[in-house]
Amino acid sequence: MIHTDILIIGAGLSGLLTASLLQQRRPGLRITILEARPNAGGRIRTLRAENTAPLEMGATWLTNDHPRLMALLNRLGLDVMPQYTGPEAVYEFSAAQAPQRVQLPPGESQSYRVKGGTDQIISALLKEFGPEQLICSSPVHSVSAQPSAGKESDGHGGLEVRTPDAVYSAALVISTLPPRLLANSVTFDPPLPEPFMRIASQTHTWMSDSVKAGFTYAGADPFWLKHGAAGTLFSNAGPLTEFYDHSQGGHYALAGFMHPDMAGQTTETRKKLALGQLTRLLGKPAADYQSYAECVWKDEVFTHSPFAGFLVPHQNSGHPVFREPLMKGRLILAGTETAASHPGYMEGAVESAGQAANSVFEYLGTSA
Repeated sequence: MIHTDILIIGAGLSGLLTASLLQQRRPGLRITILEARPNAGGRIRTLRAENTAPLEMGATWLTNDHPRLMALLNRLGLDVMPQYTGPEAVYEFSAAQAPQRVQLPPGESQSYRVKGGTDQIISALLKEFGPEQLICSSPVHSVSAQPSAGKESDGHGGLEVRTPDAVYSAALVISTLPPRLLANSVTFDPPLPEPFMRIASQTHTWMSDSVKAGFTYAGADPFWLKHGAAGTLFSNAGPLTEFYDHSQGGHYALAGFMHPDMAGQTTETRKKLALGQLTRLLGKPAADYQSYAECVWKDEVFTHSPFAGFLVPHQNSGHPVFREPLMKGRLILAGTETAASHPGYMEGAVESAGQAANSVFEYLGTSA
């Protein structure tokens, strides 16, 4: 049995930021973070090849409407860069029609990317913790109430958390797992309330349907500007549905989304079809790429939980049930889907971390 004060499930943006906020206000708290994957990051995933632009395969964009995330970046000393779209985009209405050049609407809210890669947020937060605080490759299987020693009035003396390799005892547990994944992969004793389980199991998981892909390119200038093409693509025909200029630091790239149906294809098929489409829309230079990267989020078992029916994007995200006390207040939820505002975005992940930290301080104040 490993004892800790606060145990956090998940080392993505919400989990690491929650731990950071707790340490800032209560430096003496023992905080342990369990991560199912071999590395921290969650749905932030930046892939890099030598001498190329970083490719974002997970969370990517933010706007000025995301003040909490902007404030966090400022605290961590990270900069943003505008997402270049250009005045025009290539739009493919259907496979039967020739692609068109369309004017992008003026006055659209400016989107930004994190300079150097979104994973810089994760790297900066990780510097705040000792190596013993983050335990990777440790998926949580169960959370159980421990019997009270009779000194507390809440009926139990903490929570027991089991992984394949260890058992942890914690006063409070914070889960940052997507609600649907939490409901389908973790066993609770006593069981969580039926209304919560029903809503959680019917909550869409941000990113889980996405197929992201990107190509890097060499050269002094991006060919899509040099040859008069546009670096912003929209297509109803696919396989690429949205593709954007991903260049930075003198390195050039295009990246974005494939149609979700492409998840069932092989990597080679996806790459071949994507190159064929880029060549058709942008010209032959598109085929002369340096590197290719992709991420099929449906294959990520620590993010995606299969669903036989259909979940509307953002379905039940931000539902009030995710902010109600669980296991007599000892189980607290965080994660972007639980946020009251901007659920399903990095801004929501940041907000949920602040809410979770406040819930911890409220509980500790009440129980003190």
